[in-house]
Amino acid sequence: MVAGPPSPENTGVPENTGVEEKTMRRTCMRRTWMRRTWMRRIWLMGGLLALGCAADTTMDALPPEAPEPLLGERSDEIVGGTITSARPEVGYISGCTATLVAPDVIITAAHCLGYRSATRRGSYGRFTILPASGGQRSFPIVRYRSYSRQLGRDDVALMQLGEPVPDALATPAGLADVEPPSGAGLTIFGFGCTTRGRRSDWRKRAFDFRQGERTSNLCPGDSGGPVMTEDGRVLRINSGYYLDRYGTDIYGMVPPNFGRLEAQVREWSAFDRTDPPPTPDPEPEPE
Repeated sequence: MVAGPPSPENTGVPENTGVEEKTMRRTCMRRTWMRRTWMRRIWLMGGLLALGCAADTTMDALPPEAPEPLLGERSDEIVGGTITSARPEVGYISGCTATLVAPDVIITAAHCLGYRSATRRGSYGRFTILPASGGQRSFPIVRYRSYSRQLGRDDVALMQLGEPVPDALATPAGLADVEPPSGAGLTIFGFGCTTRGRRSDWRKRAFDFRQGERTSNLCPGDSGGPVMTEDGRVLRINSGYYLDRYGTDIYGMVPPNFGRLEAQVREWSAFDRTDPPPTPDPEPEPE
């Protein structure tokens, strides 16, 4: 369970005078400073997790090309992850990880987009995947929509591609509409670094854990990546981590947002990317 903020403390000062009153005031001021510092640290780590992608909302600057995966290579420090070529539907955008959830729609974190939306068709960078057959393929992003203005539960966003990804390259992941039972197997995916505070090598890593376990694995570059169920559904979106003694991870949650995410995917996939919606058939001539 993600660690919450310190419990509120009574900051009222009794009607005392002299040394006792001054001591109480200093104590209250210190408590207020600690709470503010704690909150600043939480939100800071969300920004660091994306490592500058929020500032580049047009996403013209792409991350360096990801090298070929090295199967079986492990990292001791995703932190604690294993380099993998599994799940080719998990790719990357500028500074963040993203996942194909329809042939022409990807999901990522809202903070990767500066919590903004672009509903008009345009050019907003590219989504890159690493097919199992080798190499890499990139697809243009033409619009996007964010669903939050802060880290946490609703830190999710959808992006529409200018062309569908062929099934031969990657199969879209489903969206989870319910939480799995306690103990169910889950996997974090991301292209982030392996040690917090260092740069990413942009290799895809995975880390397995169980539903109900606390994780401390997210690292800059992992933002927007998925936590996937055993049957390949996207359950959570990597959002940030707390600067507590555990470095507990923070996630956007898909099940509470499933309805509006699914509706947007259906709307974007209803007609061709370059053509206007089909014109309805004319009314029949009256007899």
